[in-house]
Amino acid sequence: MVKGMKSQSLFTNELGFHLPFVLFIALITLSVVSTIIIKYENELVITDTLLEQIENETLIQMGRAKFKDEHMNNNDEAGESNYTFPSGNVRITYNRFNDATLSILFSVETNKDSHFATQTSLLSIVE
Repeated sequence: MVKGMKSQSLFTNELGFHLPFVLFIALITLSVVSTIIIKYENELVITDTLLEQIENETLIQMGRAKFKDEHMNNNDEAGESNYTFPSGNVRITYNRFNDATLSILFSVETNKDSHFATQTSLLSIVE
């Protein structure tokens, strides 16, 4: 630099500039990292819930198929059947409306202690 020339800078007094700038950058970085961590935790919960739902639906389909095999020619007016599968238990409660239709309540309990119930209004036995 030439003697007598002042250095050209954006700020004339830089003594108080660095701390607020560093704090601002640290705050933004911390906010981004925290948001990513929270989003990841939420995705884990959503994934576990979706897998549990798929397991429940699979148990319902397996119970329905086994129920149809066992009760195809059965003329009981009402009853309950319990089925045990490797991933959980299915309880089916049924009431007969006529020769071809039933009202069925599926109650599912998985090995992870998840409980799920659904009702099918009418199920045609002759499918």
